[in-house]
Parts: sequence; structure tokens; C-alpha cells
Amino acid sequence: SINNKCILYVPVGSVPSYYANGWGRVPLIEEGFCVINLKNNLYGAVKYMDKVYTENNDMLVVDIDSDVTIEVVPNENFYVKNSTPYNLNIGETLKKNLGFKLENNNDVQVLIYHTHTSESYLDCDAGYYYSDYYPRTSDKRYNVTRVGEAIAQQLKNAGIGVVHDTTIHDYTYSGSYARSRSTVEKYLEKYPKIKVTLDIHRDSIGDTNYKVKPTFTYKGKKGAQIMIMSGYNTYDYYNFPNWNYNLRFALKLQQTCETKYQGITRPLNFGNFAYNMNINTGSLLIEIGTDSNTLEEAVYSGNLLGEALAEVLQKNS
Repeated sequence: SINNKCILYVPVGSVPSYYANGWGRVPLIEEGFCVINLKNNLYGAVKYMDKVYTENNDMLVVDIDSDVTIEVVPNENFYVKNSTPYNLNIGETLKKNLGFKLENNNDVQVLIYHTHTSESYLDCDAGYYYSDYYPRTSDKRYNVTRVGEAIAQQLKNAGIGVVHDTTIHDYTYSGSYARSRSTVEKYLEKYPKIKVTLDIHRDSIGDTNYKVKPTFTYKGKKGAQIMIMSGYNTYDYYNFPNWNYNLRFALKLQQTCETKYQGITRPLNFGNFAYNMNINTGSLLIEIGTDSNTLEEAVYSGNLLGEALAEVLQKNS
């Protein structure tokens, strides 16, 4: 682990040369981020930033909050952003069994849904972000449900029973998690064999001064980086006694994604939250790209994530 306050160096070779707000354009930083800790000589793809402090000719210097540690798996492109007091041993946790087993039948065993269903993406790669762009739409041709459908299709291709819910839960932002939880509970009642519930989101990084577009390339095609989230129950506030099983699932999925498609993941976000992940031991929240990624990049990553997820589930059947 990197337990001291560390500095992230983010290459910015893809930043537009004009790098200034003008004509309603917000500078767009596009890169897979990397972490360099000079003391420990550790390198990797920690795609996370809190705040930009300075800029020079070839990199941005980014600082991490002092209460955050970066957990590292040696010789693998695999990192966990741990903002909990839990002393995580990634290697030992990966050896443990999941909290569920997939049954070898045609029953629906996976639910994909969206708490913030209207989250959307750019329609083209223009190299900048429009300051007046509103990254939400109820049109399911353009929002995050397209990514959910890509994940679901890969599971179907692998013979895994899946249902994809596209209910709009964020017609008002407040209360969206309560509404999506109600939706999940209805599906669990209808399909009692469901073991995995995935809440698929789209992230946002940056502000009116800059926007961050996290990308990677696989087989010559650009995709949106993903962030897997797994919760913790520090003060027993969330009624989340089995969080450690969700963490095992998250770690196995992160490892499989990076093994198959190096660079696809930002650090796994392990923090003191639940976000409906306390529903069962196979519940995760996954952010696919940001509002600066294109829909095509996000859907591409959805397909790759679906393939990796199918592999994890089939190994646990």
C-alpha cells in the first residue's frame, strides 16, 4: 500500500493546444492516468483525481486526500482506492469464495439497472467539452441504458440469464436511490434466483475549468475507462453486514477486466457507502466513463465489461 500522502502525475498530451476557455469550450484532458510514488517506485494506472493543483509543460500534478490509501497488487495493473479504515489485503481477499454461485440453468440470475438512468455521453469526439452541454437525457438511444444493454447482451451470449431494467429513476435526482431500490426488490420477488445486481452509471470528473475524459485502447479501438465501486460499513449505519463478499466480487471483476483488457479500469473505489449494494452479496455499482466520453466509447467498454463479467460468473458456477 501507498499509505503516505502521494502525488499523482497525469500525462496530458491529448489536451487541446488552445487549452483555454473560449467559444463555450471547456478544456478536455484525455488520458489513462498513472501513479508514480518515487519512494516506493510503484507505477500503474490509478485513474483517479481529486483536484488539479499545478500544470507544467507535460503533466498535471494531482494530490490525493490524506485519508486515502492506494492499495497495490505487485506486477499487475491493479489498484484499489481505499478510503475506509479497513486494512485490505487484496491478495488474500482474492483467494476467498464469493457469496453466491451461479446455477447452470436458464433462470434469470443477473439484474442490470440504473439509478441515474438519464446520464448520457457526448455524441462525438470533438476534442473539447461544450460548457453548455447538459449530460442527461431520458432518450434511451443516447443515455447509459445503451451501456447496460451492451453488458446484458454479452451475458446472454454466454448463456447467462439476465434482465435489464431501463426505468427512469432520476426524473428528480433526490430519492433516485430509494426508487431504484424499490425496482430491484420487485425484480428479486419476480426472479428469486437473481444473485447479481449491477447499478450501471456514468461518472463526471472536472468542473467549468477542465473536464476529464478517461480512456484506454484495446485492439486499436478507444474505450471509456470504468470504475468499480464496493461499499463498507464502518459504523453499521448501512445495514451492510456482508460487505466483504461484495468486495470479493468487485476485486475478482477488477482483476479479470485488467487481465483481459489492460487499462480499462480506474482504481476500484472501496469506501464507506452502500448505494443499494447491501441488497445482496453480488451487488456492485459501476461507473462507465464520464460525461466527456462518447457513447461509442462507453458502449465498447460495456461490451468488454460484459465479457469479463461472464468469465467471473462462469468460473463461480
